[in-house]
Amino acid sequence: MASEDWDDQFSEASVSSGLLCIHCNEDEVRWECNECSREFCDRCKRIHLIADEETQNHHLVRYGSKRASGSHLPDVIHHSVESVREAQRPKVKFRPVVESLISEFKPNSSLVENSTVQHIRVNPRGNGEAWLKCGAISEELVSHDFDGSYRERIRLDSVIQDFVVTSKTEIIFTKIHSNTLWLYSNRGKIKPLLQIEFNPGWLYIHSNNELINCAATTKQCRDSPLMKLSRSSQKLPIPVDPSVKLGDVYDLGQSSNETVCLVEKGGWGPGRVVGLDQNGLGVFEYRGTKGSFNPSGIACDGFGFIYISDCGCHNVHVIDQLGQFHSFLLPLDSVQLPEAIDVGEDGNLWLGNGHGEIKVYKLETEDT
Repeated sequence: MASEDWDDQFSEASVSSGLLCIHCNEDEVRWECNECSREFCDRCKRIHLIADEETQNHHLVRYGSKRASGSHLPDVIHHSVESVREAQRPKVKFRPVVESLISEFKPNSSLVENSTVQHIRVNPRGNGEAWLKCGAISEELVSHDFDGSYRERIRLDSVIQDFVVTSKTEIIFTKIHSNTLWLYSNRGKIKPLLQIEFNPGWLYIHSNNELINCAATTKQCRDSPLMKLSRSSQKLPIPVDPSVKLGDVYDLGQSSNETVCLVEKGGWGPGRVVGLDQNGLGVFEYRGTKGSFNPSGIACDGFGFIYISDCGCHNVHVIDQLGQFHSFLLPLDSVQLPEAIDVGEDGNLWLGNGHGEIKVYKLETEDT
């Protein structure tokens, strides 16, 4: 069962966050500032509606509201009189072509030297920051800016299997040998979030905060190893077509047309990437172009491209939403043992390798 004081947007409260306002400590938080992330109840929001030099371009967004059209766009209060539009950073229209290498660095991790960078999750606020997990038995996550600058480290209470970052910059994570989803809140507290019928291994979070999780060992699941979790904590199994013959999954993502993309790592056998629709039916199967294909990580952008890190050919495959090969992303011999991968709305692609190194690439914009 979900935690009653869960302060993430999966909360069952439709128009509040479930937290008390820190300004009055009486009423529930119902508004958040998109610029500075401060939260307010209905009464105290007036504190932040002063059009001075510091806050005149800030926006307040009401939790969980809907427009008459039925879409999930939030109600917005703008501080200036000129506009009441949503405060959203414009999406960078980019192509799957590297423009430049922005930075190359080793994460500020306390683990042993050269620990494999297993997972990278770009901050969904689009501020050029990402969280990293290094090493198979890591109990910590570290945060770096795109230029390699170290930001912070958090230590969780168990070995981390996978994690995602919500739009409120909270962290949902899975533990080894645990059938519970866990939350690391903005207040630095670790809470059990929800129990799952299987041991959840791999996670993907949509921009609307819907969560997809996949079992750590798919072959031991009695029912479907895939499950979607709505913002109201409703568990929605995704039945997998038996003809897909899904093996153990190492990473997952979701393309812009909502195809769920699952990575089966090679290791003892050939690897593949499987695409499923929302009903669990097969959309595509990708086994590489030629030679050894050992996929490790996957990332999807908002323009229909899917990026797959491949330890077999030491490169990144770019495919479309139908599983058709588009190109290799990197020049030959420019990276060794690529593992973790993610791409942000700013057009920065993060790549971690088996030597504990991070490379951040700038992708070309469409008008380049």
